[in-house]
Amino acid sequence: FIGNYIMDAFTTEIGGEVRACGGYYVTDAGIGGLTWGMVRAADHRRGLGSQLLKHRLEVIRRVPHARAVV
Repeated sequence: FIGNYIMDAFTTEIGGEVRACGGYYVTDAGIGGLTWGMVRAADHRRGLGSQLLKHRLEVIRRVPHARAVV
């Protein structure tokens, strides 16, 4: 990325082990997006990816200048 932007990542831990992770960004122009997302293979189909997606989108929505997610 070129310019200024907000970027962060989150992990989902169960029993002290990382089971899922994913990141997001919001540019100065207010464009947000998801940078990556992964769920451990053994944890597929358990809703971890959906929860992580919802959390990242909610965080983007709380950024005052965010106007779109691409």
